[in-house]
Amino acid sequence: MHAITILHRILSTSFPEIHAKRLASLLAAVEAIVSDSRLTLSDMGRWLSGPVGNEFWARGTGDFPGRKDVAAKPFFQENRLVRAIVEQMLLPNAKSPNLAMPNAVQLNKVLTSEIQNVVQGKKSAKQALDDAAAEWNKILAKYQK
Repeated sequence: MHAITILHRILSTSFPEIHAKRLASLLAAVEAIVSDSRLTLSDMGRWLSGPVGNEFWARGTGDFPGRKDVAAKPFFQENRLVRAIVEQMLLPNAKSPNLAMPNAVQLNKVLTSEIQNVVQGKKSAKQALDDAAAEWNKILAKYQK
């Protein structure tokens, strides 16, 4: 019997809750490694930006989903804190932070990290906002006169 078929049966039996597309992606990666095929960065990028990869990444890292179809899934809608961001993301006029602002990328990273700390239960909302404000003040201090 083909090794991939055996692995498919073992995984399907051991983890019946695994999503069919996720299992297919896992088996494709294993088969590529076993058959000595090359997985390119382009292949990985296409997978991560697709619905299965984006959901897998967001769930696994605690990050927010980057796709509207993924954000609409029950897993993200059921989390009260994530839902607030997802609702904004689903608006037809959703916009990115103003990247023309000085240090916008750095400020956005700080705020995103603190929001994730709240979502993951590492900090209270007040503590996260206080920490973000303190860090923003440090970053923006050079612009104050």
